[in-house]
Amino acid sequence: MTDVEASAAPPSSRRALGDILVQVVGRLANGVLGVAVLVIIARLLGTEEFGRWSTLLAIIVLSGPLTELGITQVAVARAAGQPRHEPEWLGALLAVRTILALVATVLCIGTVLALSDGGEMALAGVLLSGTVLLAGLGASTAVFQLRTRNDLTVLSITANSVVWTIAVVAVGLVDGGLVPLAACFLGAATATLAFQVVLALRHTTISLDGWRSRGRELVRVGLPLSIGTILVLAYGRADQLMVYGLAGELEAGLYGAAYRILDQSTVIPMSVTVTLYPILVRAWASDPARVHFLLQRALEVLVAIGLGALAFAIPCGGDALALLFGDEFRAAGPSLAILMGVFLLICVNYLNGSVVLMLDLQKRVLAYSAVGLVVNITLNFLLIPPYGYVAAAWATLVTEVVVVVLTGRATIAAMGWRPDLPVILRAAVAAAITCVVLTVLAAADTPIGLLLVLTPLLYGGLLVLLRGVRLAETIAIVRRGADG
Repeated sequence: MTDVEASAAPPSSRRALGDILVQVVGRLANGVLGVAVLVIIARLLGTEEFGRWSTLLAIIVLSGPLTELGITQVAVARAAGQPRHEPEWLGALLAVRTILALVATVLCIGTVLALSDGGEMALAGVLLSGTVLLAGLGASTAVFQLRTRNDLTVLSITANSVVWTIAVVAVGLVDGGLVPLAACFLGAATATLAFQVVLALRHTTISLDGWRSRGRELVRVGLPLSIGTILVLAYGRADQLMVYGLAGELEAGLYGAAYRILDQSTVIPMSVTVTLYPILVRAWASDPARVHFLLQRALEVLVAIGLGALAFAIPCGGDALALLFGDEFRAAGPSLAILMGVFLLICVNYLNGSVVLMLDLQKRVLAYSAVGLVVNITLNFLLIPPYGYVAAAWATLVTEVVVVVLTGRATIAAMGWRPDLPVILRAAVAAAITCVVLTVLAAADTPIGLLLVLTPLLYGGLLVLLRGVRLAETIAIVRRGADG
């Protein structure tokens, strides 16, 4: 057996469990590093410059789906089904994503130049656009999926986080600004992608033979699936651009700080659903009742996490932002509380997303994403000019309610399952009590550091006392699921 054949062999249950654990731990660790970097950048730049930085990053993120168009998963499926032609499918993926990256980079630079209010912001935006150009090399992650080596993907992400964190610390020590940060961001991405490509080539080969015909098939199949992703990102990120354009860089900075906390928080439901999704898929074919049981337990855990974040943010959001980013960001506390309501809904929608993929409901849910985009843009245009960045947070909350309700109705109907609410209601009671206690303590000028320590103890104790979560059963499910 060759090295490549050996690496393609089916993984053992122990290796599968290890892959799951590495993903969960790795994503959480990267989330912690992301928060640390966010704190350093916000304190380094100040409110207005941070508003510019957040706006530029929103442009980069919105450009991301244009470099992918859903073709990676199609290429993985084709390569897995035709192992003898795997190098050709991977070559087609690399070629098409490189072409898409060139187009996306041009659009990204044009958007940056149109929105920039000065030469420094424009130069920083052009440098950040270089990361979009590199996205073609992101095709190498398909190799890790084919080999069930998602641990290598996490390793690459972690390498990027470490390099980026070190670079941000260095820029902070010399009191740098937007341009040095952007240059370091591009440098970290370049180094990480080079490392990722080297890892990928150790597990396979790539051929460009027949890439045009295979590339056309990738785009034909992947494009409809990618539209939903683009719409979701659009209604999730457009508000940052609209706050900058309609309310200015100061409000964009305040909103950007609160929204970046929301961004980093999504690593939690992502880690949970990444772990549970393969278990759902394996169980659905043979035991739908077990899938219903698992969905119920996962829903309880995710809702409990979201409620806890909301219970803390309502009374303590402003103090927490001031502790992290400096006192000038305290004013964003109300928007953080609203966005933690969004986080609760996102926790639920991550679970919805797993069911959508499992049952192939993407086309139906596509319409719901389009509705969400229309609702979000309409509300932002109407509300940001008179009410500022807090209105953008409310618009995001309303949008997420619409999308969660529509998607939830579709998935529940398709599954033939209705959630059992008593445990969730008990978690809500635990969160409400926690919120009241924290409000009283905050009014008594209790230090925010002490409240940060007290909150998980208080809320966790109430969850156990009121039986608002059944975490042990979910852990047991994960362990059994890893054994197939």
